[in-house]
Amino acid sequence: MVFIKVSALLALLPLLVAADEGPGFTMDMNPAPLTPPMPSGSKNQACIKAYKEPHVECIPEIMQVITLGDPKGVPTAEQLEDACTSTCLNSLRKWIRGNSECGGDEFLKFLGLSNSTTKADGYKASDLQQFFINEVYWEKCLVDLNKPRNGGSKWCILQWEQIIATESSHYPDVITTSDPDDFCKAQTCGAQFGYLSAPKKKIRKLDDKNLKAGQEPKIDMVSLKEACPKINTTAFPKREEKVTDAEIVSNLAVSEKSESDDKATSDKSTSESSSKSTAAKTESAASTVHVGSFQAGFAFSALLIAVGALTL
Repeated sequence: MVFIKVSALLALLPLLVAADEGPGFTMDMNPAPLTPPMPSGSKNQACIKAYKEPHVECIPEIMQVITLGDPKGVPTAEQLEDACTSTCLNSLRKWIRGNSECGGDEFLKFLGLSNSTTKADGYKASDLQQFFINEVYWEKCLVDLNKPRNGGSKWCILQWEQIIATESSHYPDVITTSDPDDFCKAQTCGAQFGYLSAPKKKIRKLDDKNLKAGQEPKIDMVSLKEACPKINTTAFPKREEKVTDAEIVSNLAVSEKSESDDKATSDKSTSESSSKSTAAKTESAASTVHVGSFQAGFAFSALLIAVGALTL
């Protein structure tokens, strides 16, 4: 059994609804692990306003981190239904963009998410915004577009928990050279994660074609484009650079329609996706962009299981 202890957990997700507004919070009033800290001593009033004032229309627990490997540290499907809504996603997207006086690169720099190193690595503001959305939202809320393969749940996070619990052979972010189609045509949880993490190289490629017993496989980090050059991502969740201003809304009427559309797309079985994704770029080891501890923790765990299975 492999246990991943990350940090906090989505224990219970109480819907603390105020009388005149839906469940939500302001970042300065939610000191959870994933909340970007506001720089102390800053006198940039426009950015301070952008940080503190917008009401994020998500349950506060969205800023917590999951503990895989511990059933008490993983949310239920019902709790994920409460947490993972288009209203919440749109609200987070709107918040990370700041406001008209402090938005884009300026707001990212204010939060400490953008600096000279990230620019030297070729990351755009949309990439850095995407990494924030991935860590807060998609690491909890990604849904398998195919028939679920692990544990029978549509939620990728619950499938990954099942993988750890049963040491299953279907790892969400590992592609093997002996059977690349298993990943590229069927494993949409891992493929979607690779797509949302572009231009980062988040997929582990194991060279197991001629692997002998007791021999460790060669491991390369690759992008989705490198792993599956012909994959069609049209049914995948939209990357931030594909999101228009018109879609960054928190209006409940619009969000409810979007939520209905999202659910219809989620239930539709698909096995392919678009090579129109952002071209992958080499990621510098010196990059200071914060990588989700859940991503890193789970990937390491899956790798240990994969190597163990391949060397038996």
